[in-house]
Amino acid sequence: MIRVGLDVDGVIRDLVSSIMKLWDKLGRSYKPVEQWELEASFGDDVGRIINSDEYAWVVFYDFARPYEGAIDFYHSLCSIADVTILTSQRSISAKFATDAWLKRYTFWGPVVYTSSKEDVDCDVYLDDGPPFIEKLHKAGKLVVVMDRPWNRHLGGYQRVTSYEEFLSLCEFLNQWLPSSQGLQI
Repeated sequence: MIRVGLDVDGVIRDLVSSIMKLWDKLGRSYKPVEQWELEASFGDDVGRIINSDEYAWVVFYDFARPYEGAIDFYHSLCSIADVTILTSQRSISAKFATDAWLKRYTFWGPVVYTSSKEDVDCDVYLDDGPPFIEKLHKAGKLVVVMDRPWNRHLGGYQRVTSYEEFLSLCEFLNQWLPSSQGLQI
């Protein structure tokens, strides 16, 4: 079986909608999210607020929902691949909330908190974050882009617009990639 590195926010958890709900509750305005940098849509203090002890649980657990089809996708993926969940939560509060969220929605399995996803040995990675996509590519890793408005400027990468497309790619890789061989590009 191939080894898949699966990102959380922007791939299986809709963090942007969760932040929008918090901003609505706080009476704050925001712009449509079309860039990776959340500050462009939510203001310069978004990182401080969502990672704070006061709001991390609300953003990363209470308001956070899986994207439609994400739970079924994850369980289907686990039947054809060894999946490691990769996320780069910065604050302790966000990590605790993310752990609880993953369990709540049955995303069981190994979880690695890291900003250096390229150091986690996988055959293929599914991510939406431009900085992570570029770092994985520069490290010679096979990275697939989950299509989102904030990464459409990136060209030259394998891109999927649905979970089904990624599952098909993984089924193909399982046929052609020797187990635990690792794929370098």
